[in-house]
Amino acid sequence: MGIIPTLAPYLLHCSYSGLEKKYPDVKLLVNEITRRTSSPAAGGEDRCGYTGDAVQEKGIREHVLFYEELVAYVSRKTDAFKKTYVLAKDIDPDKLWLLEEGHCFRSQIVNALRIAQGERGKRSF
Repeated sequence: MGIIPTLAPYLLHCSYSGLEKKYPDVKLLVNEITRRTSSPAAGGEDRCGYTGDAVQEKGIREHVLFYEELVAYVSRKTDAFKKTYVLAKDIDPDKLWLLEEGHCFRSQIVNALRIAQGERGKRSF
């Protein structure tokens, strides 16, 4: 089973204890992943797992476990600070802090900004 590090502390114990009780003869091997490279569709060994984004690949069945609210931390000096909701147009990509490449959350933010801003940003992220 593959799991991203941000979900492991919250979901791994639930998965393991349930599987261990239901299938005591099954040996569960857990791999920490930061990309979808360990999925069967990508030629990897993991047969199941938890990821932070949709895989949408042939041969992979997905189930959404939950959705989370996205929170923005902005400077008091910006117009976005006065807003209840921050939109993509309110975000300057050149002043955005992101996780390193390979983290699904980074990819989600980059893709959302590119779509919402119409690919107009000059930054390569």
